[in-house]
Order: sequence, then structure tokens, then C-alpha cells
Amino acid sequence: MEVGDVTRRIVGQHWALIACCLVLGLAVAALIRGGGGAMYAAPPRLVLDTEDPKSQAESSAIADTARAIATSPTQVKAAIAASHAVGRDPTELADKRIAVRALGTSGVLKLTVSDRDPRVAAAIANALARNVLRVRTGVSNGMRQTLEALDKEMASVNRQISNLDAQIQAAGAGGQASQASRTRRDELLRRRSLLTSRRTVLESREVSLLSTAALRPTPTIISSASPPRRREPSGLTARLVLGAILGGVLGVGLAGLRETFRPTLVGGDAVAAELGAPLLGALPIRPGEDPAADDLGPLAARLRLASRKSGVRRVDLLAVGEGADARRLADRLGEALAATEFEAGAERAAPTRAPAEVGAGSLATPEQAALEAPAASRLPPVSVRAFTSEGAAAGNGTPSGVVVVSPATVEKRVLAEARRTVSLTAAPLVGVIACAPPQGPLSVRRRAARRRRADARKPRS
Repeated sequence: MEVGDVTRRIVGQHWALIACCLVLGLAVAALIRGGGGAMYAAPPRLVLDTEDPKSQAESSAIADTARAIATSPTQVKAAIAASHAVGRDPTELADKRIAVRALGTSGVLKLTVSDRDPRVAAAIANALARNVLRVRTGVSNGMRQTLEALDKEMASVNRQISNLDAQIQAAGAGGQASQASRTRRDELLRRRSLLTSRRTVLESREVSLLSTAALRPTPTIISSASPPRRREPSGLTARLVLGAILGGVLGVGLAGLRETFRPTLVGGDAVAAELGAPLLGALPIRPGEDPAADDLGPLAARLRLASRKSGVRRVDLLAVGEGADARRLADRLGEALAATEFEAGAERAAPTRAPAEVGAGSLATPEQAALEAPAASRLPPVSVRAFTSEGAAAGNGTPSGVVVVSPATVEKRVLAEARRTVSLTAAPLVGVIACAPPQGPLSVRRRAARRRRADARKPRS
């Protein structure tokens, strides 16, 4: 099967289904909205108290930390209250209108808040940035608390050392100390040595923490957000394009699925090839209409040739589907056959009369020429009638054939029924006549042009 046939069967035959799916896709895309009307985005920039990232993964981790804080319902509600915004849902704002991303692989973060009011968007964004820094600073204040605890512990150790020094001095005040006094003094010295070692360890930890704190950056807002002047792209165009593509794919898929289970033939050639008979012609008519005379002339001539080839003298028109009226078409086609038979006889008879035999008072009319034409030179007359089961069974000794009158677009199952009907008769299948509806004003102009050419070829009286 050629690509053109597939296109005609799927797209040409089911264009209405594809168009409906396309419109459905556009409607769904238009209904999916990212927000309530025009949105303005206010993006302040800030840095956290983290070390400079050395890779994209570290930068993304910092952005994830800020995003987790910024989208917290508590922080969003506090930012809305601080900006005096009315009618904003914290949950919706946190889920759909707050975004945090890192700029490249740096530690600088861009916090974006979208709102229908540019001033409200800037106010909420700045308040939320301050909340993020405050929460982050509160989380990182564990180092400060650790330093305060170390300072308290070192003060306690220093007091204990001072008390031991006083006791040691009192124990060694006497010149002739007893053995018990010396033993106590040695115990006090040992305890003082342990406390001194403990104080040294605490001092080392404090120095280490202070060094680490000195290397960490200070969290700050690099640039505050100002009310934006331009709206953010809504993405409606992209959604419409995507909806149209998905709708078109759905429509083509449904049309292809329908053609798989109920195949359709499009075009007179395809119908004739399916029946295995020659295509006698295509009539541009709709069901219930009469064909034009200029369309029946060539069809009658081809029908006479096909009848002579099949050796039949009578043709039964078998209409299938929503084709033309078989009885009406048989009457009109019979008239056209009679006219072509008369014209063919006149043309063959004219050369047989010598010019010398035609006197001044013996001019032959076309009717006389047709009647005087030799019988061997004339095609046998053909009668046309509508197909009926009684007529096909009777036959009356006249060789008859069947011509299928079918729409140019028909389902295969309809042609299968016609093929079974023809097979039940002894008559051969002479040909196929396809009925295609006119395709707009262009076909009307073409038919009018053919009619004018036919009128121009007629002899003038």
C-alpha cells in the first residue's frame, strides 16, 4: 500500500475525527493554567553561610537547603504577614510560585516569588529571603552555643585550679610537714595537673572552632528584589503546541485503529481494483442528484466498449452503499447510450457516400446517414436498467452483465457484499462506476468549463 493511499484513507477519510481530537488537545492545553492570569516574578539574590561549592552537585545541595527553608509553610506564612499581602494562600504559594536555584556552580542563590501584583511579589520575596537567612543562621548557631559551653567549662576549670592552688599553698605552709600533709599535697598537685591538661584541651577546641567560624562566609542578601515591570511568560503557546501535537497524534491513532478493523477504500481506482473490474468513470454527483449530460457522454462510450468486450447486450446497474439512484441513473444513461449510438452511426455512414452521388436535391440528413450505415460498422445496441434479483434470474436469453455503482469512498465490507451478489448471478462484472460528490467551487467551475467546451463542439443550425 502506498503512502498516498494511507494518507487518503486515514487523513482524508477521517479528517473530522482528527480535527475533533486536535481541538480537544488545544482545549485541554488552554485549561491547564499555571496561575491566575499574568504573573510577575521578583528574584532577590542571597548567599548562605556555607563554603564555596567546588562542583555542580555541591551547588545544587546548597540550593536544595535554601529551597527547603523557603517553601516551609511557616516561613511562607510569616513572609506573607510581613509583606501585608491579603488573599494569598501559603500552601499554593509554596507549591507553585516559589523557586530557588543556584547561579551556575556558585554559592549565590536566586529566590523567585511569582504573584499577580508586582509590588506584592517583591515584598514577599524580600521577606522570605530574610526569613531564610534567619532560619539558616539559627541552625548554624550551634557553633556559638558550643563556644559558650566551652567558655563556661573553662571558667569552671580555672576556678577549680585556683582552689587547688590555695590548698596546695596551705598544705606546704609549715616547714616540717607530716607525712600525711605531704601525701595530701601530692594528691592536690596531681589533680591540678589533670585540670591543667583539661583546660589545654578546651582551649584547643575553642581555637579550632573560632578558626572554622572565621573561614565561613557571612550569610547576607546580595540584592533585594524590586517590583518587576514585565510579566513572566505564561507558557500558553508551548502548551497549545504540545496539546495540538498530542491531539493530532491521538486523532491519527484513532483513525488508524478504525481503518484497521473497518478498512475503507478511497477513490474510484481503489474500488475498481478491489472488485477486479475496469473503472468506467466517476460521476461528480451526490446521492439523489442527476448527473450532468456532459458527464454521461464519455461514460456511455466506455460502457459500450466494455459491453462489447464482455459480449453483453444488457447492463444491470447494481448500486451499493450511498451511491446514486440506480433507476434514475439507468434512465439517464440509457438516453446517453442512444445518443452516442446515433452519433456513432452518423459518423460511420458519412464517408460511405461519394461526393458525386450527392446531388443538389439529395442532401442526406444525420438520421438518414445513421440508418444507412453498414451493420458491421455499428456497435451493438446496449440497454441499461437497474439491477433486481428477479431480472437477474430471468435473463430472457439476452446476454447481460453487471455494472457496480459505488461511492468513491466505501468500506470493504460493502464491496464484499456486492461481490457476493454478483457471484450469485451468471452475469459477468462489466465495470465500476464511482460516484464522488463535488468538491467545492473548483469542481463547479471545471464542470461549467467542460459544458462550454461541449456546447462549442456541437454543430450550429
